[in-house]
Amino acid sequence: MATYTSRLGLRKPASTDDVTVDADLGANFDAIDSAVSFTSCTSTTRPSVPFRGQGIYESDTGRAYVHNGTTPASAGWRQDPFTGFLPVASTTRPTAPFTGQAIYETDTGLGYVHNGTTPASAGWSRTAFNSIRRTASTSLPSIVTPGHMWQETDSHVLKVANGTTGASGGWEWPSIPVVNGITPPNPWDGQTVFNLPDRLLYIYDAASTSWRKATAYARYALTSGSVTLSPAGDVMLQFPTAIATDPRIVASGTGNSTFTLTPGRWKISASYRASVGGTFGLYLATGTAANENNGFAANSSTFQIVGVSTTVEFTTSTTVCAVAYSGAAASVVPWGSTSQAVTYISFERSL
Repeated sequence: MATYTSRLGLRKPASTDDVTVDADLGANFDAIDSAVSFTSCTSTTRPSVPFRGQGIYESDTGRAYVHNGTTPASAGWRQDPFTGFLPVASTTRPTAPFTGQAIYETDTGLGYVHNGTTPASAGWSRTAFNSIRRTASTSLPSIVTPGHMWQETDSHVLKVANGTTGASGGWEWPSIPVVNGITPPNPWDGQTVFNLPDRLLYIYDAASTSWRKATAYARYALTSGSVTLSPAGDVMLQFPTAIATDPRIVASGTGNSTFTLTPGRWKISASYRASVGGTFGLYLATGTAANENNGFAANSSTFQIVGVSTTVEFTTSTTVCAVAYSGAAASVVPWGSTSQAVTYISFERSL
């Protein structure tokens, strides 16, 4: 009875078997030919019974993989740098490459796989796992292509070749993408960009499929009406007018008197103007009611305006409020322009 090889499944007839040209010679030759160098396939048609060390080239992704022999077979593919690559120079690439052939250029440090297109010189695709080379700033590579990355061991700076002026001057420091409007295609969760029109950083939130400013900021104010203060009593302030809002700050309560903040380090500021002179106080507290035992910042004044500002870190979602107290009968009143009202509360959180 015929047996089969462990790697390519080549048929080995027994001494008592009849040998046929098609089944034994032709099929085995085809299997060997297809297994030379990297096997061309797609990301959905990888070999179902791969052997350890087998290399593949995915024509739809342009990526090359090598199997590590683990099971299940589908989980054993790894993008191992340059395994099975043919070492050549950038000027001595194969002139008649086959689809999936892989090369490693010893002078550039880059790896390529041929995609089978013609002319042959145009069919080389950079592999997705080219490593970042490391050397001193005085030993930059002599031959580079755009996108080639290099880390200087003496300065620890990562540089990318821009392909404009050669190796000696064509290096740029990679940075956060700079955009003119928040329109990067196919963003991922946490991707950060710098937006030129408003000169701000934005972070993509996959959960809401939206771009959010890296710095959270909200401001609420009292721009009309008044809030009556009770002598020798605490009164929660109300800020019904939203000057600037942010989804990380949720206003609620009567007249926007409580604010729920996401976890993080927050700068919170508030102030108010009293209708008459006297002794006034203001404190910031956690919770949804006036309670000085929950206060985390306070200030007092004998002038008509009193303010308080602090930086505090919350490890969980937290609700805060601003509470005023007065030594005599008075009211909290609006003052100043709408956008810069003196009776206000604001919140700011950076990355």
